[in-house]
Amino acid sequence: MTTLKLKSHSDLWKLVDELKLPFGERDTKWASRRKIRYRRMDEELRSLPLNPRIADTALMVHQSEVPNQEAHLRTKRLVANKPRFEVVIYDDKPSVQRLGQELEDGIKALYRWVNRGRVPFDWQVTQYQQGDGLGIGKTVFVPGHGDVLAAYDADEIVGDNEDTEDAKARNTARAEYRTALSKLSEDDTDRESKAYDEVTEEALRKELPPFRFVAVDPTVCYWWEDDDGIEVIAEVSQKLLNPLLSAFADSGLRLDETKSRLYVLPSGADVVGASSMPVNSRKDLASKVTYVEIRTRDEIVILIEHPKVKDKAPRSESKDRGVILAFDNPFGPYTTGYALVPGDVTTEATEEDHYQPPILASLTSAQSMNVLHTAQLSAALEAALAPAYVQVKEDQPLSPTDEDKAPEKKEGEIPFIPGEIKRVQEPAVELERIGDRLVAEESPYRFREALLGDATSDTSGHRLAIQVSQADIQMVPYQNARADALKELIMGVLYAVRRHGLTIYIPTLPDTKRTGKAGQLRVVDKAKLTPEMADLNFDLIVTLGAETPTTKYSKQAALRDQEEAGVVGYQTLVEESAENPEDEIARVFEGKMLKETMEQLIPETVKMVVSAVQKRLDAFLAPPEEEQPPAPPDGMQQELPFGPSPESGLVDGGGTQPLPAAGPIPGVGMPLAPSTSEYGPPVMEGAGVG
Repeated sequence: MTTLKLKSHSDLWKLVDELKLPFGERDTKWASRRKIRYRRMDEELRSLPLNPRIADTALMVHQSEVPNQEAHLRTKRLVANKPRFEVVIYDDKPSVQRLGQELEDGIKALYRWVNRGRVPFDWQVTQYQQGDGLGIGKTVFVPGHGDVLAAYDADEIVGDNEDTEDAKARNTARAEYRTALSKLSEDDTDRESKAYDEVTEEALRKELPPFRFVAVDPTVCYWWEDDDGIEVIAEVSQKLLNPLLSAFADSGLRLDETKSRLYVLPSGADVVGASSMPVNSRKDLASKVTYVEIRTRDEIVILIEHPKVKDKAPRSESKDRGVILAFDNPFGPYTTGYALVPGDVTTEATEEDHYQPPILASLTSAQSMNVLHTAQLSAALEAALAPAYVQVKEDQPLSPTDEDKAPEKKEGEIPFIPGEIKRVQEPAVELERIGDRLVAEESPYRFREALLGDATSDTSGHRLAIQVSQADIQMVPYQNARADALKELIMGVLYAVRRHGLTIYIPTLPDTKRTGKAGQLRVVDKAKLTPEMADLNFDLIVTLGAETPTTKYSKQAALRDQEEAGVVGYQTLVEESAENPEDEIARVFEGKMLKETMEQLIPETVKMVVSAVQKRLDAFLAPPEEEQPPAPPDGMQQELPFGPSPESGLVDGGGTQPLPAAGPIPGVGMPLAPSTSEYGPPVMEGAGVG
């Protein structure tokens, strides 16, 4: 394992030169490719041997935008598939499984955190991969994480010293500790430890994660590899001095402006802030200096040149070239903190050809097309601006094609005679056919129409599926490279968490949409990565698909058919369709239960409503009931309603005739009860003579 602890000042600068030596040709070739991609070939195209009459005034230089757009299209295609993280625990204990699930949630939150920003990390590293042939990801540790715990010293937090201004943070910590202590039972023998853990954890929750993922320009990186990856790497670039002074202020980096030299304060020296410097002495702070970051799996060494040191200074005499800052690598010995994301890899050992950009065909074609189209434009302008006829002067030499012509006129021939007017002949060059040939050679390496959303109605479904599947196959190696790099960077972060024993909390958002009452804010807890999680016996699986919406739908449809046929399980179907299978299965179950409940409840509710409405409607439309005569008192006879009976002695019999015996009269002898009618006030029913 490479170590730099015993390297001298000058040896470190020599090491940088040794690392850069094999990459000389790479830097030259990759710089030329970038000039073509970013349309910076103006000077070269204007130097073509074109007609001087238009070269300086009216020449229209053509530079193709195809390679740059090809890189953008490929990048959009790749980053559209978000990575999926799966933690595999080699322990079946329920408590360990739950902790592993929290670890997986923390990793997902960490990725979202490091991939934020105006230009996400994922986009930048993929741009380098597709445009240059190699992307490099880098993990940066921001110092100072956990410094807030200095106010929570276990020996000092229980004290009573609250009268000094220097102890303001300590006083706040003591107040928080006492509040947490008061909420615990006095019978709890461990209450002091629980209260201390609570306040320190809450303090760490307020801090942001100290890790960042950065996409590094591969043309400024130089490295050696072994079987485990990068063994030693040097990042050499030009950086502004002022941000460097701020970034390494806690490390003692200072600037002596009188001598324009950097120095590092000795250990224990008083810290002098940049604000204490005279205002008129800040002229050098915006200047650029050479910045070198060397990493092994054990340590990180920072080399910063003095502002006035020129690049031509001999490296062998570099003792006074700049300053050195050395740190232990927080990610080692697992990784240096750098991860390679290759594009197309060849078997060539040379650095310039080992990694090749997937847009290489477009770059090669664009170089020729730029020259060809510039010549075409030049010829078109020359033809448009040139006069149709020119006068041949007597002292003007004859052209090679006319020197052998006789001055006299021959049959069928127009002689070339000095002083005459001759038509200018245009060169008969088939430039259009050459351009068509270049386009045809380039087309097999371009994205298909189906991938760009340009498929027409004439494109059959079978043909579309074949095109998309072939493109997916081409994208798989690039996605696998990105997934491997992500895994290495994340595992390095987890190793740092375990090594330093410090929990980090990560802001996160729930994966589901808002639920609950309208206007109610959601409350979510921060995800976390703890040393206990990082110390689990686990493995991390990072998957990056290469599907398009079309292939995703086709794959899901095929899985549904297989699940219905009993070939695969329902869980497999959900795992391939959702990022969080367990949560999604629970939501599907809840949704089905709710759907079945509503399907049973709604018809019954409708029946009840319809029945009630029908009763009210029937009662409203029914005719009013006729009034019945009151029942005679008990023991009394009821006279016939139609005149006297024959026994009365009168006409038709006369006298009175008693009614025949009958059954009990309804309502007679019954207790009083209110009416159940839905209309009007209650009526006492059952009235009668008892």
